[in-house]
Amino acid sequence: MSRPSRSLAQSEMNMRNLKDLYLGGTLPTDLTKLVHIKSIVLRNNSFTGIIPEGIGELKELEVLDLGYNNFTGPVPAELGSNLSLTILLVDYNKLLGSLSIEIQF
Repeated sequence: MSRPSRSLAQSEMNMRNLKDLYLGGTLPTDLTKLVHIKSIVLRNNSFTGIIPEGIGELKELEVLDLGYNNFTGPVPAELGSNLSLTILLVDYNKLLGSLSIEIQF
């Protein structure tokens, strides 16, 4: 008997540690629907594209580690207004511009 597929947004997960798994592609916009997720660690993979708008609106997100990938574009400014976010790592990507003042402090 096969299991019914569930979208990423339907999962009831609090933490995702997917570092060092040689994953690639772009991040799905469904990622922004994981309203109860506390930690997303995608470090040291081969993800490309932009960091999805709306990821900063995950109000329970405490850790976002996207370092050592190939993300491009700006870091979404709303990450700076997310009061629960305590760790933001975006090192070693191809991000454009500088971090907004909200993210810097």
